[in-house]
Parts: sequence; structure tokens; C-alpha cells
Amino acid sequence: AFAKPIMMLFLMFLAMSPAMGFWLFQQYQLPPDKREHIDYGTMAILIVPSICDLLCTLLLLVAQLYITASLWQMLRGSIIIITALLKSFALNHRLRIHMWLGVGVITIAMVLVASTTFFSNTDASATSKDPRIGVLLVVVGCIAQGVQCTLPSC
Repeated sequence: AFAKPIMMLFLMFLAMSPAMGFWLFQQYQLPPDKREHIDYGTMAILIVPSICDLLCTLLLLVAQLYITASLWQMLRGSIIIITALLKSFALNHRLRIHMWLGVGVITIAMVLVASTTFFSNTDASATSKDPRIGVLLVVVGCIAQGVQCTLPSC
């Protein structure tokens, strides 16, 4: 049974860490005048989207403790709704009518899927925890993921 979301987050971080070593090796192979220089200001700007990504991943992994994998995967589609709203209101991009219709269909589907958590659960394989918490964690995690790309550093 999946019961260690923080360990999964640590393993994901550990698996991505060698990329820094590969980048440093690549930079070492270049002549000194062609090497990229990253200052502390750039690193400070990159911290905020990194924290959003870390928070998103953690919330989504914890949500798996409360809901089934199929419900979790379906609710991940809410990122489309959140992205459309943030693109429209935070970035002032204009979405066309067919895009809003698609977002509307996805919203109806997400409401229908999420509403199943309010009915009695007869699935014996489901967790005994409150699935409404899992739904909330997925939505908040998708919001963190959407905010990640609306920041000025993106």
C-alpha cells in the first residue's frame, strides 16, 4: 500500500539531483568565455517556482492516501481549469469561446467526478480515510502547479 508520500518526494528530488552534476560537467567542458554564469538573483527568483512545484508534488502525493488512484488521476484534470483561469485573469490573455466551452465541459466533468466522494463508498479497495480531504488536496496541489507558471520568473 502507498503510505509514504514524503519518502516519494525525497526520492523524486534525489533522482533529479544528478542533472546538476551533468550541467556542471557540461560547463566544465566549455571554454571559460562560453560558460553560463548564474548569479544569486537568478537563483533567488527560481526558488519560488521550485517551492510551488515541491508543494504541488507533496499535496498530490498525500492526496493519494485519501482517494483511489482513478479518482486522483481524473481530478488532476482540474489543472486545465486552473490554468485557463490564471491565464485569463492573472496574465490577461484572452481565451476564445471554444476554449471556454472546453473548460466548461471539463469543469462539469470534474464536479461530477468529485461529487462521488460525497456518496457512500461501497468499494472495498478504497481507503478508510475521508476522500473529501483527498479531493481538496488535489485541487490545492493543482492550484500550486498553476501558480508556478504565472509568476514573473516564468
